[in-house]
Amino acid sequence: MSAVRLHNTRGRLYFALVRHVHPFMARLMPRRAHRRIAFAALPSGERNARAVPEHT
Repeated sequence: MSAVRLHNTRGRLYFALVRHVHPFMARLMPRRAHRRIAFAALPSGERNARAVPEHT
């Protein structure tokens, strides 16, 4: 948790916007990071195929 000190009208206007947008962004950013990591990884079948060499 954090504390905010508002010193002038410009700060109050800025914080009015941040107060409403921050909860949405705080949930969205970890989801987006997880999705990017998940899609960057190889599918399990491809990972296993590369880890175990085929015997001929």
